[in-house]
Amino acid sequence: MDIIKNKKQITEDILIEENNSNITETTNPIEKVRERNNFYTVTACVNKYLSYLYEKNIDVLYNYLDPIYIEQNNITKNNILQKTGQLDVYKMFTAKEMHKQKLSDNITKYYAYGIVKEVLEDGDAEEEEFYITIKVDNKNETFSVFPNTYIN
Repeated sequence: MDIIKNKKQITEDILIEENNSNITETTNPIEKVRERNNFYTVTACVNKYLSYLYEKNIDVLYNYLDPIYIEQNNITKNNILQKTGQLDVYKMFTAKEMHKQKLSDNITKYYAYGIVKEVLEDGDAEEEEFYITIKVDNKNETFSVFPNTYIN
């Protein structure tokens, strides 16, 4: 229970920091991600999210979703799987293109486009396009998820 409490406190601190910095997403430029490390970091975040989605771990999924996304989509622990989708097989994400938007000194939003495919022993699997947004807080070393969102 303490982990969830700490996560909520961190989220509140982030929201306060974003509000106090008077930075809005519409005023910050969106740039193409060129740094390889950012690609790997965001891909790891997406794959962690997908693994919990596959496991249907509702408590962890709820904590990974961004509070703004939860509020805008009226998500509860009771409807989270209906609102975010479900995975019947374990899938891995590979980023093809990514953009970033700096929200504050510590927080960056990454808009990722790529493919997901089922993990099979023979390596032969159908690929699907996949869009997701990940908000990374470098100060607190946390991230949150906006499923199925992307910008061009």
